[in-house]
Amino acid sequence: MSISNNSLYSCYLRSEVNQFTYEYTIDGIRERNHHLIKSGVFHADESSWSLIIAPIVKNITDGNEYLGVFLNRESGDKAVWTKYTFSLLNWSTNDKFNAKTNSCFFNQNTGLHGQRATNGLVTSGSMNGNGSGGGHQRQRSAGHQWSPLSDNIVLNPGNYEVLRFEFSSPPNPLLSSARDVNRSPVQLSSKSSGIKSYITRDSLFDANNHLVDNNKITIACEICLYTIVDPLESLERFDLNLSQDYSALLKDGKYADVKIIADSQELKAHKAILSARSPVFNAMFSSEMLETRENVIRIDDLSHEVVSELLTFMYSGKVANLSKVSKELLSAADKYELPQLSELCEKHLMSSVSVESAPEILVLSHLHKAAKLKAVVIEFIIANRKDVMKSDNWDLIRNEPYLLEELFTALSNQFDKFGVYVN
Repeated sequence: MSISNNSLYSCYLRSEVNQFTYEYTIDGIRERNHHLIKSGVFHADESSWSLIIAPIVKNITDGNEYLGVFLNRESGDKAVWTKYTFSLLNWSTNDKFNAKTNSCFFNQNTGLHGQRATNGLVTSGSMNGNGSGGGHQRQRSAGHQWSPLSDNIVLNPGNYEVLRFEFSSPPNPLLSSARDVNRSPVQLSSKSSGIKSYITRDSLFDANNHLVDNNKITIACEICLYTIVDPLESLERFDLNLSQDYSALLKDGKYADVKIIADSQELKAHKAILSARSPVFNAMFSSEMLETRENVIRIDDLSHEVVSELLTFMYSGKVANLSKVSKELLSAADKYELPQLSELCEKHLMSSVSVESAPEILVLSHLHKAAKLKAVVIEFIIANRKDVMKSDNWDLIRNEPYLLEELFTALSNQFDKFGVYVN
């Protein structure tokens, strides 16, 4: 079953690259207790994926036992945003049951976090007869029909006894406590995202739901993959119509008629170009301000490096050190009303949001009315709220009630939409 194009995220950085459905059948589900189950590997858009199923997850809040389901990124060198839906197949009608949707960002070159663990998850190359399962994939690229693939997975429950599960929200690893045959502790981690309380065991085995057939269940995972746009690759969209000659003009200062001073350092520029690029400079040079009479502009709230990058963008449409000055440059772009530069800074900051940087970027996006950046940061903080709240920069948000209110609203909306928290 494909995912409709109408369900695409509207987030600025995402564009659909592939969508597919993977179905995995688990045999002997009643006997699967505390052992993690890993499906076979399936492939989409030059990346590899698998499912990880936790047969029993104890919810300390309601006391119920759940089946947990997780999407695991095995490999891939692209940063992707995934939107996925887990469901169980009704063996009587083949309808999907208990569909739950989630989304997650997977960083470039890695999964979510940590190293992929193989301890306790034994592939078919290590078969010992203690358990087996099977899965098949239906994949569709644009203009192609579904085509079946098949693979096998063998779990070796004799070597590892998983005693406790600890699942955390992305980008943290999927963790479980385990002991090997020598009773030595084993920590399993996985670049995974999912729903730890996917369905109660009581509902799973309820005969009225028709989910278990001959001691087998089939889990379907519908996935949409979205690439993350490189801000430098999309620079052509800005249609700046600037030539390399303008960069040379800035560099050699020929025919310059105004000086800009920042950090006691002087930069030469041209009133005509500054006025054409910035409404603020245009208003300044059109008035009888001191800067106009003296042909000197003193900028005290921006560093020389940031002002230099600001001028470089105004002349050439490029920024040489965006990763270094993106935050300060966003402030400069807002101050001098340069929406294209603001957009460029926003996009870079979107791709660099982390647990430590998220609070600062959220405050920055609010201060400079960067709505698209703000939406992405809020989504990131909600998905990683426990770790963000433990970060050193959380105090930047703690004392801002309007931001706390927005975060709470976003969290409430997530619960209303999905009916489940991903903790």
